[in-house]
Amino acid sequence: MKRLLVILVKAGLLLGALAVTAGLAAWFTIAFFADEKHVVTVPELRGLDTTEALRKVNELGLRLVVDDASKSQYDPNVPFNHILRQDPPAGSQIKTDRKVRVLLSLGAHNLYVPQVVGLTAPAAQIKLHEAGITVGDLVYAHTPRTPEGTVLAQEAAGDGGVINLLVSGGVQDAVYVAPDLIGKSETAARALLESRRFKVKLEFESYPGLPEGTVIRQKPQAGYPLKANDVVSLWVSKSG
Repeated sequence: MKRLLVILVKAGLLLGALAVTAGLAAWFTIAFFADEKHVVTVPELRGLDTTEALRKVNELGLRLVVDDASKSQYDPNVPFNHILRQDPPAGSQIKTDRKVRVLLSLGAHNLYVPQVVGLTAPAAQIKLHEAGITVGDLVYAHTPRTPEGTVLAQEAAGDGGVINLLVSGGVQDAVYVAPDLIGKSETAARALLESRRFKVKLEFESYPGLPEGTVIRQKPQAGYPLKANDVVSLWVSKSG
């Protein structure tokens, strides 16, 4: 009898353990599937207005949060007050009741750009600045027809309210090659240099065997590039 009682007790404990195990398994199964049921895919919101975006996220049990208006940005491809960016991005897997943050577009950046061709570069920059335009590159080009410092052309640099300016660099100085003046008379050498607007510096030194007034050295040497108003030094022979 006692043995039968022991067997019955053991069987009861075993059945209880099995019941607890089954209960835990059922609970974990329910919890797992319940958790899976609350994971959703974030929809694509870019380009939508806030009303349509709110409808989409509400259908999935998500919350829409719009970033502060001070963070909004210009974009010519997204209309004003439509969604420019979102976080998390479309396609992300998140649980319901989570936030989806969005940034709104200010639309295209339509600015009035004043005409500055013909103004001096400083005046053009001031005028553009007063219109809310940023001056980008200042490129200079030599031209004999337009005074130095005058704006020749303007062009937009993208959609960010930036304007590049092409400015006249005036007439480009002619570049010459220094002639070979060794052996020439000082008078002829000086006349040649001055006709091309070079400055002439004369030095005199004794040089036996050469007629007085003959060029014996020069600086820069023949073949060196020169521009108007450059200085050419000549060493000229003298008697005694």
